[in-house]
Amino acid sequence: SDSLGFPNGSSITITVLIRPNVITSKVILSKGHTAGVGQVNYQLSLNEGNVVFAFRDSNDANWSTYQTMGMPIASGSMYHIAFTFTFGTASSAAMFINGDLATGVWALGDGNAAPFVTTDPLWIGAQKPPTSTGPEYVSNGFIDDVRIYNRAVSAAEIARIASSYFRVGHWPFREQGGMTATDVS
Repeated sequence: SDSLGFPNGSSITITVLIRPNVITSKVILSKGHTAGVGQVNYQLSLNEGNVVFAFRDSNDANWSTYQTMGMPIASGSMYHIAFTFTFGTASSAAMFINGDLATGVWALGDGNAAPFVTTDPLWIGAQKPPTSTGPEYVSNGFIDDVRIYNRAVSAAEIARIASSYFRVGHWPFREQGGMTATDVS
């Protein structure tokens, strides 16, 4: 059994910290794609500033892709990305950027298909094409703290994870004078 493979009816949550230098057609992570042309259980990538979650159907015939709208990702900035989904239930899809729910749509397919499940490796920062030895769509930037959960992580938990990256302290300077500022975080 492959603990990183997700069959129909199973839930997945992916969280990752990124700082892309380039926002066009770059893979954040990809499960599969090494043995056959499609054969992707799931993939998270950037495309023209949008975050895209994709998977192949169980017959390896069609893609389903869920993507953010309005190009919320810019090069050179740090982002916490989270995506949660129950395979076969399109309405369960939710993308979060820095802990906030992002507007997204099923841009290809309807998200209700059963996924292709593979024991192929998980690639971080690229995907391995089946027809060559080297990786492709290699990320250009920073990827850190990749987490894959076998459950639907709640919006509150995603917000808490995301806020842990961006707030080290909070000093609102409400003291109205003096030599000390109080950290209220």
